[in-house]
Amino acid sequence: MFKIIVTTTNHRTGKTTVETCRRRYKTYRGAEKAAQGMRWVCRPDGVTATEEVSAEVVEVRHG
Repeated sequence: MFKIIVTTTNHRTGKTTVETCRRRYKTYRGAEKAAQGMRWVCRPDGVTATEEVSAEVVEVRHG
């Protein structure tokens, strides 16, 4: 099973938040496809990034 960890960084305030998505994915490919839709960067002037969202796929082990 795989989960997605989303990291949001606001470069103007310097604040970073890390969240885990509730949904689990059976395959790495499915999780990576979903994560690609979550990643983005806001660059209003075309050069300087003001806000950035990155998504990382991690494997969840059953205990």
